[in-house]
Amino acid sequence: MKAERFSTRTQKMPLRTPYAVPPETACRNAGKQAVSANTKTHHGLTAGAAVLLALLFLWQPERCSLGALAGLSLCAKAVIPALFPFLCMAPILSEFLSEVLSRHTGKQNTGNRTAASALISSFVIGILTGFPIGAVALASHCQSGRLDKKTASRFLGVCTASSPAFLSGYIGKTLFGSAAIGWFLYAEQISVLGLIFLIQLKNTVNTAGPCAALSSANRSESHAYTSISAAIRRGAENMLGLCGAVVFFSVIRALVCAFCPHFMASCIGGILEMTGGTLEISKLYESGILTKQAAIILTSGMIGFGGICVGMQTAGCVQNTALSMREYWVQKVIIGILCAAVTALSCLFL
Repeated sequence: MKAERFSTRTQKMPLRTPYAVPPETACRNAGKQAVSANTKTHHGLTAGAAVLLALLFLWQPERCSLGALAGLSLCAKAVIPALFPFLCMAPILSEFLSEVLSRHTGKQNTGNRTAASALISSFVIGILTGFPIGAVALASHCQSGRLDKKTASRFLGVCTASSPAFLSGYIGKTLFGSAAIGWFLYAEQISVLGLIFLIQLKNTVNTAGPCAALSSANRSESHAYTSISAAIRRGAENMLGLCGAVVFFSVIRALVCAFCPHFMASCIGGILEMTGGTLEISKLYESGILTKQAAIILTSGMIGFGGICVGMQTAGCVQNTALSMREYWVQKVIIGILCAAVTALSCLFL
């Protein structure tokens, strides 16, 4: 009888081998292995690019030095004077504008209204002050609880733009001899960005659920001098990152000019760093290699895309909020193509 009970009990027990792994654990382990493999590949590519750049720096030290000096000069003459005050005040101005919009959108400050007012204020700040102030405003709203990370990441590309002062002064008057050309490019850029922004805003307001209300911690009262002091400190940190990106990509652009023909080097330089690329395009126009219409179309595309340098600056400004840059790059490529297309059509009919 004991033998029968033992055999019956062993038949009911599930068969387990020493090496058997539950399906859930196997799937989890496979996912971790895939993520680990992707991380190793990413680190390997990054290390390979760093080694290649280091070798190029050692091979062309004089050209790299000239590129760095050009980047420092650009920072001192154009980047810091134009952007530093706005970098400091952008979070405060955007928060104030967001609160004003929230009061006029309805009596109840629901989550959707709060998100919409934060997005509109970031867009307005971004198109008026230039790269990458709109991203700073979005990051500020994300930290305060007005926006979630997914929504803020989705609007990074459309809330960053070239400022009217940069386009009318530097691009229009300095490069092409007419401020009207700069204002023309600014109007086209705003029309493209505004259309994309309105489409995304409508989809966000209609589909997004109400976000969490702002807590007392997020609305913590502080003295004016404390807020301004913190804003200046954050602005200085962001400014340092911006200038570092400008200098680094100025060196890369100088190296590109050593290996590519002049026209190709100008186009690649514009993709890397917008300000230097547009300067090279204007030189091609002055030398007669490009017509004025072709130069303006290429410049419009570079302005819409913004350049990898501006993308790196944007990533540096939002790194503390862990916003995703994936949609930013997709949007900027689309915006650059649309800006160039609109400019080309305008040149045909004007």
